[in-house]
Amino acid sequence: MMIEKPINKLYPICYYIGLIIMALGALQLLAALISALYSEWKILAVFLVTASITVLVGIGMISGGYRYKSVKLSFGEGTVVASGAWLLGTMLCAMPYYLSGNYLSYLDCCFDVMSGLTTTGNCLIQNMDHLSNGINMWRHLLTFVGGQGMVVLALTFLTKDQSDAYKIYVGEAKDEKLFPNAVSTSRQIWLISLIYLAIGTVIMTIASLSAGLVPDRAFLHGMWIYMSACLLSLPL
Repeated sequence: MMIEKPINKLYPICYYIGLIIMALGALQLLAALISALYSEWKILAVFLVTASITVLVGIGMISGGYRYKSVKLSFGEGTVVASGAWLLGTMLCAMPYYLSGNYLSYLDCCFDVMSGLTTTGNCLIQNMDHLSNGINMWRHLLTFVGGQGMVVLALTFLTKDQSDAYKIYVGEAKDEKLFPNAVSTSRQIWLISLIYLAIGTVIMTIASLSAGLVPDRAFLHGMWIYMSACLLSLPL
């Protein structure tokens, strides 16, 4: 009788962590776009480099575990995926901060990333009055994504496996059930959040214009204020 060798669960865990890392890498391109619009070429180069590194790490992990992606995860393994993605994601997302020159150490950068992803709001950034628009965008993006959860971000766009998705979803301490499955729930959370973001940005932009800011600055500040300060009011 032939005994089948048990599959190492590290492979599917790496696969799902890779999906989340890929999403975080793609997110950095939004900050890169703002840097390009404001001709912040040094910061643009930083984001292009760090986004490339992050995406390559994600692709490497996905490639390593792709063959075993159909292997079902347990709830414990879903928690390992969530915690592993938080740890590795924090280290990779801290790279733009560190290369920007606005922090005293890489540890401070990791602290600020974790502060954003947990929507804590504390920061150790230096020379905030002269912060580039790209880094400012990245700070607020991390806070906005953290409000939904980066696992929710990945489940929304990058996976259709309902069983494993739910276990990873629960692994990030989420229990909202707008729909019967985790993927549909994640997508609805993002839809609601983006609708609120659009409405909040319009309101805050009008307020910023009335305060005397030029239109582009009013829009950016309106969006950033809503991302960072008003996120906790979302009914999710």
